[in-house]
Formats: sequence, C-alpha cells, structure tokens
Amino acid sequence: MNSEKFLPPHNWHNGEVRVSPIQTATFLILAAALGLLACGPGESTREGRQEGWVPGLEGAWSSPHPDAADSLAIEGIGYGGGSEETNGASGVRILMADQVLAAPRLYTSGHGPEAILISLSGRVLHRWHCDWRSLQDVPALDGPTQNTFRRALLLPQGDLLAIFGGRGLVRMDLEAKPRWIYTERAHHDLTLDEQGRLWTLIRKETIEPRLGHSSPIVDDFIVQVDLESGRELHRVSVLEALLQSPAAKLVREARVNQGDFLHTNTLEILSSKKAALHPSWKPGQALICLRELDALAVVDLEAERVVWHRARAGVAPHEPETTPAGTLLLFDNHGNQGASVVREFTLPEFKQIWSHKGQPPDQFFSRFCGAAHRLSNGNTLIVESNRGLAFELDPDGNRVWEFANPERAGKGDRWIAAIFDLFPIPGKSPEADLSWLPE
Repeated sequence: MNSEKFLPPHNWHNGEVRVSPIQTATFLILAAALGLLACGPGESTREGRQEGWVPGLEGAWSSPHPDAADSLAIEGIGYGGGSEETNGASGVRILMADQVLAAPRLYTSGHGPEAILISLSGRVLHRWHCDWRSLQDVPALDGPTQNTFRRALLLPQGDLLAIFGGRGLVRMDLEAKPRWIYTERAHHDLTLDEQGRLWTLIRKETIEPRLGHSSPIVDDFIVQVDLESGRELHRVSVLEALLQSPAAKLVREARVNQGDFLHTNTLEILSSKKAALHPSWKPGQALICLRELDALAVVDLEAERVVWHRARAGVAPHEPETTPAGTLLLFDNHGNQGASVVREFTLPEFKQIWSHKGQPPDQFFSRFCGAAHRLSNGNTLIVESNRGLAFELDPDGNRVWEFANPERAGKGDRWIAAIFDLFPIPGKSPEADLSWLPE
C-alpha cells in the first residue's frame, strides 16, 4: 500500500525537483567548462575531457587554482559545498512507511565541518561540529573547500571519526572535542577492518620518471592509523601497487598521467566472508576505486601489489560496495549517456543484474561523489550527492523514503549543500546502541 507522509520542513512541488531552463543552461555551461560532460550528455566517453578550475563553482572536484604557486597545490584539491541552486526541496518524505528501514541515518554535507545524525523522520538527533580552523598545531587549510567532513564514521559512546577532505583526519568525542588529529592529507574514505583496525586514504605529490615526464602527480596511499592514538602504522602506495602488477597497463593506457590521475575514492578492507566472493581475493586485502582510470582494484597490503582489477568498470565511478547477498554495487557517475547509474554485479563473474537510472537519463545525475548502500531489509539507499538528495528504494525500485538536504552552501546560501554520504546506523559504522545520545 502506498502511503505518503510529509514531514516539515518541505516544499517538494508534488515530489518533483524542478529545474528551470536557466538552471539547466548554467549547469551545462559549468559542466562543459569542467569537461565532465565532454562530448555532451548523450555520450558516455572521456575523450576530450579536461579537468580544470572554474572560478565561482563551489562543489566540483577541480585541479588547483592556476594562481596557486606552492607545490602542495595539487595535494590540496577537494570538494566544496555545493554546485546546484536551491529548488525549495527540504527535509524528509516517507512514501511507504511499512517498507522503510527503521533506523537513524548519519550524513555529511558540504555546508560545513559537521556530521549530522537524523531520525527516520528527519529530526536532528545529534551534531558533531568541529572547525579545522579552531584546532591547535595543525597545518592551515589550503582553501575553504577542505573545511567540511568528506566522510564520517560513528564509534561506540558517540565518538566520531571525520575526514577533512585533503587535509586531515580527526577522532572526536560526543561533544566534538578532538581526541587526536592525524595531519597527513586524508581524503575520501575511511573504514574499520574485521579486527577493528582503522584504515584511510592519503595523498602525496611526487614526480615519477617511470611515467615518462617530469610533471607532478598525486599518488594515493592506503594507510593504517592506530584507532586509539592516531599514529600511522603502515602505508602502501597505490601507484606502486599498480606498477608492480599486471594492472600496470591501466597506468600505461591512461588518457592523462599527470596531476590527480588516479583519484582513489573508495576503500573497503575485505573480511573473510567478502574475500570468499572471488577466488583472487583474500581477507585483509583492500578494494579500491580509481575514478580517473575508470577501474576497480584489489590491493594486497602485505605484498603491496594489485592482485585483481576490473578495467572499464564505469565512467568516473565511485563507491564499489559488496553486499550481504555477495554482489557488488557501484555508483557509475557518467555511465548512462553522460548521466549517472547505479549498477549491481554478480561476483566473481561481474555480470550486471540490476540498475537504477533516470528516465530520462539526466533525472539522475551526480557529477561527483555519489553512493549506494544495500540495506539489511533488501532496500537500496542511494545518495545523489550533487543534488543534495538521498532516497531509499525497495527491491522493486519504488521510492519509499527521500531526504533533501535542508542545509545550504555558498555565498548567500545559493547552493543546495551536497550530501557526501548518508547511511543508516547500524550500517557502515559499528555503533548500533545509541543510548549515549543526550536527551
């Protein structure tokens, strides 16, 4: 039975997010400047794509500003607050109450340096707010785009791990007071393995003669950080792991091999159960996504080499995630005529068995970020980051829950704040008992 319940604040125009011709034209101009639509929305190709700085466009992953003089510029690029104008949509709609996973949700947003825990109805249960500029003895931000939580993970008793994109990683308590600060350039993702050990991604600028030029590049590293002290324990170069394996051809055949040409954006440490999904995988290995190479890879963190890879996995993809059913979900940002599509694949065959896309294609699109999580009730929670929108689908593809970010970003709150990620508790976080929440 279809029951629709509106919860304030809202202004959804009968459930449709309306985009004016002016907004559409503005988006196309900006997207063309970024090169993200390269040959237009009707083509799923990277030919001719150019990354670049677009003055005034907040919320796009860009090359460093052309006026940046120091050598750290390409290490410091990050996501901003938002890039689409507000449309009036705000808050939660519960569309099929009996089909929704009854669990609170944690999200990070481009409006500022905080993570927000909300109830199913959208009521704010708790906020963790920690401004990098207020921290002691830390490197300065390279720009305002870094002063947001790119990713957060909830720990027992209300502790939170938060990545300031391209700047650092902080463990904080329930009141958002730092327990420790890791000041390497953490970015994109963090995860706990089967033994409860913390892993994240960092980046370093370097020059690699084996690439045949002397221009700087960004190498990503998979890093283990002590959960209690914040001390780094181990790091593995993603570039070196590629070059020391048959996956080196991904680097040799890359369209561009300068700057942020890997753009590792996802990290999952394989558990014993997940490693059994593919004969090439072993527990403790790392599943990663290489956006600029359109590829997925599994890295053996002891041998420090890639042991499995999948080329042409999508077009600028994000967030490969294994599911309880033994499949793999992938947010393919530009794989549907230039727009986005979520795909589900069997393992180990990597055969597509399900997808979600827009009708027409541009009705579902996130030029950056994006995520899809398979929930314990069989539903799929999808994050359309660019549009500040998250929604839950039942197995038949019906929308049962929607959340439009009420937060705003940019000068004059012009933009809908991007949602970097949103997921239920429990889910990606190990914490399920929320008895520590303040009354």
